[in-house]
Amino acid sequence: MKIIRRATLDIATLLAVSGAAGIRAATESEDSFEYHGPVAQAAGLTQTTKAALAAHMARVPGTQDEIYAPLYDSIVYPAAGAQQLTFFALPIGQGVTSAPGAAGAKTENDTNLTNAGLLPLGNRFYCTGIELQFFPGVNPGTGPTADALFIGQFWNDVYAVAKAGWLRFRIQNRDYTLDGPLMNFPPVTRLAGVASATSTLTAGAATLDQIQYATLAGMPYNLVPVFIESNQSFVVTVNFGAAVALPSTVAGRMFVRLRGRLIRDAQ
Repeated sequence: MKIIRRATLDIATLLAVSGAAGIRAATESEDSFEYHGPVAQAAGLTQTTKAALAAHMARVPGTQDEIYAPLYDSIVYPAAGAQQLTFFALPIGQGVTSAPGAAGAKTENDTNLTNAGLLPLGNRFYCTGIELQFFPGVNPGTGPTADALFIGQFWNDVYAVAKAGWLRFRIQNRDYTLDGPLMNFPPVTRLAGVASATSTLTAGAATLDQIQYATLAGMPYNLVPVFIESNQSFVVTVNFGAAVALPSTVAGRMFVRLRGRLIRDAQ
């Protein structure tokens, strides 16, 4: 390594010739010496090898773990109904929560999706079934109230939705489920109990205390398993030929759950 302590350059030549050649041509005299110390022997950064990258990855290459972890998403079912409800399009932190009494964007109370319609890099999903959960906005228990006001409204809301519509499950541009009516997609868990009603008739009015509950029931909707890879888009839509209004006139809440196993790169 040559160290230049002092040099005399011809400015006209330096300006006329560019680059290192111009510097050499313009140098009239110089005071310099050769340096062979540790700085002269220092090497620049070398290119990182594939072996070095593999040794420091934030995952274990070729190794995955597998857990039972259904994907779920929820949305408000409007009292006036809608012709299409779209699920798995808005992840945590986006959209509007459908949780009763809550406000703001979606949280894990609404969905476990972290990317819009995608699984993040390193995650894959082995889907084995679909279920739909519909929760009317009215309480199962009512009363005392006028007999005609809320009698049977929980049942009526569930039945109005269950007998209508169809569900489409699409991965990229291909449908893997297209079936209806919605009654065909019962949940595997539900509230169990009993129902009762008492009515007190008076000269002035009829009053009612009532406990009622209804949900979809039957054989779970199982799929020929389908494997969703990382960054592969998917969506579920619930569709109606015409908006189905809820007899109770109170908005409800709808969940779609994709049953299956989440396969993750080990870390």
